[in-house]
Amino acid sequence: MHQSSISREISRNSGEGRYVFKTAEKQAVRRRRSASRIPKKMKGALESLVLQCLEQDWSPEQISGRLKLEGICISHGAIYNTKSIID
Repeated sequence: MHQSSISREISRNSGEGRYVFKTAEKQAVRRRRSASRIPKKMKGALESLVLQCLEQDWSPEQISGRLKLEGICISHGAIYNTKSIID
């Protein structure tokens, strides 16, 4: 395993300055479960908002960053996919 992968694992799952593998495993399971509940496709109001921003010549990175500030997580890649549909 690459050292950056190990470093990321330790920093992501260290509680109170130390890494505990049982706690890390519980967190990984929780993340997996919550990730599977998140809708994978843009729909409704979010899709409309993204399309409006694209029409105003915002870049996918700008849209993704702005939505993140508002608590909405969407990757710029998903926005690129939407952009390719309307082009």
